[in-house]
Amino acid sequence: MQNTRPSLFRYPLAIFAAVVALFLRFLLTPLLGNGNPYHTVWLAVVFSAWYCGLGPSIVTTVLGVLGVCYWFLPPFHSFAIPDRTEAYGMLGFLAFSSAIIALGESNRRGFAARSRLAAIVESSDDAIVSKNLDGVITSWNRGAERLFGYTDDEAIGQHITILIPVNLRHEEATILERLRRGERIEHFETVRARKDGTTVDVSLTISPVRDRAGRVVGASKVARDITQQKQAERVLRASEERFRAIVETTPECVKLLAPDGTLLHMNSSGLTLVGADCADAVVGKSVYDLIDSKDRDRFRAFNERICRGENGSLEFGIVGLLGERRRMETHAAPLRNSDGTVVHLGVSRDITKRRQAEDAIKEKELAARLLKVQDEERRRIARELHDGVGQLLAAMSMNASRLDGEKAKLSSDAARCAEENARLIDQVSAEIRTMSYLFHPPLLDELGLDSALKWYIDGFGERSKIAANLELPPDWERLPQDHELCLFRIVQECLTNIHRHSGSSTALVRLVHSPGEIKLEVSDEGKGVNQETQSKISSGETIGVGLRGMRERVRQLGGSLEIRSNGHGTIVIATVPFEGSVRSSDNGHQSLTRAEPQMQRS
Repeated sequence: MQNTRPSLFRYPLAIFAAVVALFLRFLLTPLLGNGNPYHTVWLAVVFSAWYCGLGPSIVTTVLGVLGVCYWFLPPFHSFAIPDRTEAYGMLGFLAFSSAIIALGESNRRGFAARSRLAAIVESSDDAIVSKNLDGVITSWNRGAERLFGYTDDEAIGQHITILIPVNLRHEEATILERLRRGERIEHFETVRARKDGTTVDVSLTISPVRDRAGRVVGASKVARDITQQKQAERVLRASEERFRAIVETTPECVKLLAPDGTLLHMNSSGLTLVGADCADAVVGKSVYDLIDSKDRDRFRAFNERICRGENGSLEFGIVGLLGERRRMETHAAPLRNSDGTVVHLGVSRDITKRRQAEDAIKEKELAARLLKVQDEERRRIARELHDGVGQLLAAMSMNASRLDGEKAKLSSDAARCAEENARLIDQVSAEIRTMSYLFHPPLLDELGLDSALKWYIDGFGERSKIAANLELPPDWERLPQDHELCLFRIVQECLTNIHRHSGSSTALVRLVHSPGEIKLEVSDEGKGVNQETQSKISSGETIGVGLRGMRERVRQLGGSLEIRSNGHGTIVIATVPFEGSVRSSDNGHQSLTRAEPQMQRS
C-alpha cells in the first residue's frame, strides 16, 4: 500500500493542475482573448511531466485539450472543431506536450536513478570515496565516516593521504599513475589510518572516473574493512605454523598419500626412517616402492580404503632407500582437500625394537618352558631308571646270586660265565644308579642343595680326575626348590665345561649367602676364554646351549650371570635375589621361616 499511495495521489494532482490551468486561462481571457488558448495548459503539462509521471501528464494533456476545446474554441460549450486552423493548433499542442512529457519522464527517471544510487552509496557498509587526479577527496559516504572516523565536512577537500600511513604513502603515487593510464585496481589489500591514529586492514577497489570526452578526471574508491578477515588469517597462519612445527618435530613419520600411492608429503622424521637425505628423494614418487614386498598388496588395499573415507590401522614392513628393514605401525584417516579430493593422512611409528623385544620375551618364555619340561623329563627318566630298570637289575642280581650258589654243580666255563654275569650286573646297576642321580639326584629333594652338591662334586672328581672342592658357609640352610635346582644345574654345566674345554686340573665351587642375595662362584685354573668369545658373551650373544640355559635359569629368578676370564682361568658368577630362608621341618618337608623370594619374570 505504501507504494501505491504516491502513484494514486499523482493522478488527482495532475487533474487538479489541468483544472487550475483552465481556470487561470478563463480568468486571463479578457487580457489574452481567445487566440492561442493553450498558454496555461502548457504549464500544467510541464508540471505533471516533471512531478507526476508519464500517466498523470497524459491525463493533464487530454483534460487540457478537452477543456480548451469546450470552453475556449468556438462554437463554445461544444467539442466540435469547425476550423482547420484550430485543429492544427490542437495537434501542435499535443506534439509539444508529447515532447514535454518525454523530456520530463527522462529527467524524472534520471533523477530517480541518481537518487537510488545516492541512497545505495550512503547506505553501503563499505567506504565509498571519490577523488580527483590530484588526490583531493571530492565525495565521502557514511560508510567512509564509520570506517575512518572523519565526517564528510572534515574529509571533503582534504588530500587522500590523511588516510594513508606515512610508511605506505608511496602506494598513492603508484595508484594515481595507474589511474591516469585508465587502469582499474581490484582487491588491493593494504592498511589505512583512522582519525584516531589507529590502523585498519582494507581491501581497495579503485576505478577511474571519465568525463564525456573519455578523459580520466578522477577516481572512485571502494574500501572494505577486512580487519576480522586478516585476524582470522593470522590466527589460521599461526595455527598452521604450530601444526607444521608439531608435524616436523614429532618422532613419528607423518605422511600424505594420494589414492594411487603417490607420496605427497613426509616430515623430517619420516625421511630419516626411510633413509632419505631430502624430500625430493621420495616425495612425488610411489610409496609402494618403500613397502616390503610381502606387505605391498595389503598396504595398497589399506590406502584405497582410507581414500574412500574409512579410518584404520595397519602393521607392515618397509625397506629404506639404503636397504634397512623396519617394522612400522600406522594409524590413518582420510583428509579432504579444498578441491574435494580425499588423501591419506597417516602417522606411522617404528616398532622394530618393540617387535624384537616381544620376540625376545617369547623366546625367553619358550626357553623357560623348555627348561621346565627338561627338568620334569629328567626327573621322570631318573625315576624310571631307578624304579623300572633298577628293579629289573635287582631281580637279575638275585638270580645271579642263586646261580652263584649252584656254581659247584656247573662246569668251570659255566661257573666262570656266571661269576662274570654277576659282576656285569653289579656294574650296570652302579651305572644306572649314577645316571639316575645325574638326571635328578634324590638328595636334592630330600636333604637339600648342600648334600646334593657334595655327592655330585665327589663323583665328578672320581670320574674326571679333577680336584674339585666345595666351599659352603657353616650356617647354610635349605632354599626354595626352584633356587636349589637352578644352582645345582649351573654347577653341573660349569663342571662339565671345565672337564671338556678348560684343561684345568682343579675346580672350586663356592656358595655365599649375603643379605638379599645368594652368590654362586665356579672357577678353574685352565686356559680361560679367548677375547672374541668374551666379547660375544658381554654383548649378550649366545655362544652355546649350555650358557643360554644357565642365563635363562638365573633370569627366571631375577638374577644375573657373569663370566670372567683373564687367560689363566675362568670364573662363572651367578647371583640370585633371596630375602628369606627355608629350614627343614620335623616331618622332613620344607617350610618357610621368613618371606618367600619373588620370582621375577620379564
